[in-house]
Amino acid sequence: MASWRERIACGAITGLVAKPSQRVVAAVMALDSGTLLFGMAFDLCEQAFRKGGPTLLVIGYLAGAFLFVFAQATVDERGRSARHLLLGPRLGSIA
Repeated sequence: MASWRERIACGAITGLVAKPSQRVVAAVMALDSGTLLFGMAFDLCEQAFRKGGPTLLVIGYLAGAFLFVFAQATVDERGRSARHLLLGPRLGSIA
Protein backbone atom coordinates (compact mmCIF):
# COMPACT_ATOMS: atom_id res chain seq x y z
CA MET A 1 0.00 0.00 0.00
CA ALA A 2 1.28 3.46 -0.86
CA SER A 3 2.21 5.85 1.92
CA TRP A 4 0.38 9.14 2.35
CA ARG A 5 3.34 10.99 0.84
CA GLU A 6 3.19 8.87 -2.30
CA ARG A 7 -0.56 9.41 -2.60
CA ILE A 8 -0.20 13.19 -2.23
CA ALA A 9 2.55 13.25 -4.86
CA CYS A 10 0.45 11.10 -7.19
CA GLY A 11 -2.56 13.41 -6.75
CA ALA A 12 -0.46 16.53 -7.33
CA ILE A 13 1.07 15.13 -10.50
CA THR A 14 -2.32 13.98 -11.77
CA GLY A 15 -3.79 17.43 -11.09
CA LEU A 16 -0.97 19.14 -12.96
CA VAL A 17 -1.03 16.79 -15.95
CA ALA A 18 -4.78 16.15 -16.31
CA LYS A 19 -5.96 19.76 -15.77
CA PRO A 20 -9.33 18.82 -14.22
CA SER A 21 -12.27 21.19 -14.57
CA GLN A 22 -13.38 23.39 -11.68
CA ARG A 23 -16.40 21.15 -11.21
CA VAL A 24 -14.21 18.06 -10.74
CA VAL A 25 -11.90 19.91 -8.34
CA ALA A 26 -14.91 21.15 -6.35
CA ALA A 27 -16.39 17.64 -6.16
CA VAL A 28 -13.11 16.12 -4.98
CA MET A 29 -12.59 18.87 -2.39
CA ALA A 30 -16.15 18.46 -1.11
CA LEU A 31 -15.67 14.72 -0.77
CA ASP A 32 -12.33 15.17 0.98
CA SER A 33 -13.62 17.78 3.41
CA GLY A 34 -16.65 15.63 4.24
CA THR A 35 -14.39 12.66 4.85
CA LEU A 36 -12.17 14.74 7.12
CA LEU A 37 -15.15 16.01 9.13
CA PHE A 38 -16.51 12.47 9.47
CA GLY A 39 -13.14 11.17 10.60
CA MET A 40 -12.81 13.85 13.26
CA ALA A 41 -16.37 13.31 14.51
CA PHE A 42 -15.93 9.53 14.60
CA ASP A 43 -12.62 9.87 16.43
CA LEU A 44 -14.20 12.06 19.12
CA CYS A 45 -17.31 9.88 19.45
CA GLU A 46 -15.92 7.39 21.98
CA GLN A 47 -14.58 10.09 24.27
CA ALA A 48 -17.88 12.01 24.11
CA PHE A 49 -19.82 8.83 24.87
CA ARG A 50 -17.67 8.05 27.92
CA LYS A 51 -17.85 11.58 29.32
CA GLY A 52 -21.44 12.54 28.51
CA GLY A 53 -23.35 9.37 27.77
CA PRO A 54 -25.50 8.50 24.77
CA THR A 55 -28.05 11.29 25.23
CA LEU A 56 -25.51 14.10 25.22
CA LEU A 57 -23.66 12.44 22.35
CA VAL A 58 -26.79 12.45 20.17
CA ILE A 59 -27.68 16.02 21.22
CA GLY A 60 -24.16 17.15 20.37
CA TYR A 61 -24.20 15.47 16.97
CA LEU A 62 -27.61 16.92 16.10
CA ALA A 63 -26.59 20.40 17.26
CA GLY A 64 -23.43 20.14 15.17
CA ALA A 65 -25.40 19.02 12.13
CA PHE A 66 -27.88 21.90 12.45
CA LEU A 67 -25.07 24.39 12.97
CA PHE A 68 -23.26 23.08 9.88
CA VAL A 69 -26.39 23.32 7.71
CA PHE A 70 -27.12 26.84 8.98
CA ALA A 71 -23.55 27.99 8.39
CA GLN A 72 -23.51 26.47 4.91
CA ALA A 73 -26.80 28.15 3.99
CA THR A 74 -25.49 31.48 5.30
CA VAL A 75 -22.25 31.23 3.35
CA ASP A 76 -24.17 30.18 0.23
CA GLU A 77 -26.55 33.13 0.52
CA ARG A 78 -23.76 35.64 1.10
CA GLY A 79 -21.81 34.14 -1.78
CA ARG A 80 -24.84 34.45 -4.03
CA SER A 81 -25.25 38.14 -3.21
CA ALA A 82 -21.51 38.72 -3.76
CA ARG A 83 -21.70 36.99 -7.15
CA HIS A 84 -24.70 39.15 -7.97
CA LEU A 85 -22.74 42.30 -7.13
CA LEU A 86 -19.62 41.21 -9.02
CA LEU A 87 -21.23 39.73 -12.11
CA GLY A 88 -24.29 41.92 -12.41
CA PRO A 89 -27.95 40.99 -12.25
CA ARG A 90 -27.93 38.90 -15.42
CA LEU A 91 -25.00 36.61 -14.63
CA GLY A 92 -25.50 36.68 -10.86
CA SER A 93 -28.95 35.12 -11.15
CA ILE A 94 -27.57 32.01 -12.88
CA ALA A 95 -26.03 30.51 -9.71
